[in-house]
Amino acid sequence: MAKSRPLSLMAVALLHRDMHSWYLARRETLLAQHSWRMAAMIARVAPSIDGWDRSVDFSECLLLDLASRLVRSGERHSARQLLETTNDIAPGSAPALLGLGALSERSGFPEEAVEELKMLYKRHPEHYEGRLRLAVNRDRVGEQKAAEELLRGLLEPSSPLWIRTVAYQELGRLLIDEGRIEEAERRLREGVARIPGNQRLQILLAHAIDRAKRPREAGSVVDHIEMQGSQLNTSPRYRYSAWPDLDGERVRLTLEESRSLGVEALREVLP
Repeated sequence: MAKSRPLSLMAVALLHRDMHSWYLARRETLLAQHSWRMAAMIARVAPSIDGWDRSVDFSECLLLDLASRLVRSGERHSARQLLETTNDIAPGSAPALLGLGALSERSGFPEEAVEELKMLYKRHPEHYEGRLRLAVNRDRVGEQKAAEELLRGLLEPSSPLWIRTVAYQELGRLLIDEGRIEEAERRLREGVARIPGNQRLQILLAHAIDRAKRPREAGSVVDHIEMQGSQLNTSPRYRYSAWPDLDGERVRLTLEESRSLGVEALREVLP
């Protein structure tokens, strides 16, 4: 197949990718493992096959998709291997570097997360989520000054709203922890004014005011917080804690196009 119609392998790889979920749903773990490994194997060898245009794009997107599926099914070690392979095939892949940093962070290794996210920041300095995760992990390893600088840069209106919201939260908490209460209160009031209705910002503001020894005013802030439990699963903090969207629109469109081309080529190969 690779010799006669290389594009037909895309359909085979995507079939195995889809069968992974099908087998998992039926608790056929060995077959599920076989499926994702077959798909990953084709993705690894695709760039070396003659006559396959855009094979690197296909391989990168398929491996990112597989890695996200493996993380969600608890196979973090295998997901890391796929993301490292992705970075080898497509050096500097922003989603791959983001995924590696997020995996280290979720596994409790902030030092490793910092190194991986620093590579992302070096290659893609405008990657907002990468900058936010780098700031959070730098704070965790004791690099507060560097973390603060990154967080301040994310408060600009050009940052996505959920990134800006978490940046205000993290900066406010950092300033409170360092005892810079007046500055923390000023920043948190700014955040509440720019992003009204965010409970965590309001609670942090109340905390800063209480630390400034104005308990009655802090209580008043808390009393006026509107409970919005229905927003739990869509909050910026929830989005940060969830697995990042590596298999974004580019990945989905690339794989949809690959499926169409692959099926057409497969028809020419099969008897």
